[in-house]
Amino acid sequence: VYTMPDADTILMTPTSPFKAGEVVQVVASSQVESTAALTATPYQWQFTATSQNGSGSGDVWQTQTITDSFSGAFSVMAADVDGDGDLDVLGAAFYDDAITWWENDGSQNFSQHTIHNNFGGASSVTAADVDGDGDMDVLGAAYVANAIAWFENDGSQTFTKHTIKSNFKAARSVYAADVDGDGDLDVLGAAITADDITWWENDGSQTFTEHTIKGNFDGAFSVTAADVDGDGDPDVLGAAYTANAITWWENDGSQAFTEHTIEGNFEGVRSAIAADVDGDGDLDVLGAAD
Repeated sequence: VYTMPDADTILMTPTSPFKAGEVVQVVASSQVESTAALTATPYQWQFTATSQNGSGSGDVWQTQTITDSFSGAFSVMAADVDGDGDLDVLGAAFYDDAITWWENDGSQNFSQHTIHNNFGGASSVTAADVDGDGDMDVLGAAYVANAIAWFENDGSQTFTKHTIKSNFKAARSVYAADVDGDGDLDVLGAAITADDITWWENDGSQTFTEHTIKGNFDGAFSVTAADVDGDGDPDVLGAAYTANAITWWENDGSQAFTEHTIEGNFEGVRSAIAADVDGDGDLDVLGAAD
């Protein structure tokens, strides 16, 4: 509904909802009648659409359900899987043993596509161009299958599974980063029963060599990478559920890692990530615990 300067209103029903901040121009040039069936003067105006569900300040959020039948949804992320310029959604479902992506048509209508439906206890998913061919591949961790794998995108969103590690007991988290700075993406993983934080070095042809960053990291639950110390190489950040610890490992630039405990009494910690929360130019750390 748009209220004109003379207090009359016009009701518009667009084929797709206006987006907040979108500038809309309307020209009513002929055959314009008022509700009293009187011919109205042609009119032209423009306005900027705003959201009726919130102020834009982040204090009100509207839930949009993509699926409600993804059993044991453990992990979700957004990435442009099909390279069409909008963000699609990826998920890992523990009980469905599935790695799945939902294709965004650009208007946030999502079509479901299964990448793999026999990935036992799928617990983590992420996306990255593992083979450097310009399209988005997918990586997953499987808790029951004890596996870390990547799924190669052929450019048409047909995916081929490649197992990186098949005996990574209770694999819970996977992440991709150029750990050794050689221009290709390596893979990091955390395994709860193995108690390991591990990285696999990509030789550029997607042959992976295993390196242990930390053994006996009790209940290793999550792993990510970020340049925590700002020296230009990626460090590693992990959370250990049983050890109640958030830890980072300093990369010396030659992939020798020095352990630093951020918090050693964060009971039931499940996740840790890095971000510049206070905007001072360095990375802070956020954690979540049950």
